[in-house]
Amino acid sequence: MIRELDIFRQIVISGGFKKAADPLGITPGAVTQALKRLERDLGVVLIQRSTRSFRVTSEGEELFSSINDGFSKIRQTVRDIQKKQGQDSGYIRMSCVQSYYLWRLSSLVSDFQKNHPNIVVESDLSDTPANLIEEGLDLGIRMGKFPDSDLIFKKLETLEVILCASPNYLKNSAKISSSADLTIHKTIGFKIPRTKQTYPWQFYEEKGWITLKLSHVAYSNAIEAVLAMSADGLGIALTPKYLAEHYLKAGQLVEVLPRLRKKSVDTFICLPRREGRSKRVDSLVKQLMEVRAKP
Repeated sequence: MIRELDIFRQIVISGGFKKAADPLGITPGAVTQALKRLERDLGVVLIQRSTRSFRVTSEGEELFSSINDGFSKIRQTVRDIQKKQGQDSGYIRMSCVQSYYLWRLSSLVSDFQKNHPNIVVESDLSDTPANLIEEGLDLGIRMGKFPDSDLIFKKLETLEVILCASPNYLKNSAKISSSADLTIHKTIGFKIPRTKQTYPWQFYEEKGWITLKLSHVAYSNAIEAVLAMSADGLGIALTPKYLAEHYLKAGQLVEVLPRLRKKSVDTFICLPRREGRSKRVDSLVKQLMEVRAKP
């Protein structure tokens, strides 16, 4: 009935069936048939017409007044939405691993909001990846690419991974010359929050990638706790380098086997497969991509 109401409105505005047909992009016959259907559904005559006369009935005038106001409001709403799309305003909800957000992205998000004061960004920080679709999130940041057909993945950056230990631990332990030596040392394991599995220690040797089988002396599902234990002298940790930087600069940790190639970690921006993604989300994505230029 919405289409018929729009046609009726155009008939009244144009003052005739033929005049209404052109702006509607249909034939005069189709205009006539639409009005007949509307009058049949409502059970009233809306327009008195003959070959020489055209008069809107009182019921027609009442209906026209109502739908004309309604269509005006709809047009204004559409214009407002289109205007917002072209402006920097609105709300963005994103999820991210807490440590990665704090150390790598927080300054970029702050800069984004300073440049877009009318955009509100809500950051849901958790080590367990959120379900973007179910939770109505606009984007998420993930460590590693998960098999998920409902998401679009955009690579953000590759994180360097290092081995590290406290100077005191290394001073009082056997020398480490190769990855094989790690098996006789105390090591600290990281439990992946999403899978509860221990993060594998993988290195590239002459014959390719190897995974060491280790009996860790301690575990945590928070990589910050793993680093803190390592800095306290408990053992060797495997970690993204950006998280260990402040320990390294302070001399609380030193890098172990720096020439040994470790398996790096890729980070991704994840976006739901939605049509008509807002420009404000695209603007934030562009801003986050600048993390590649950070040391």
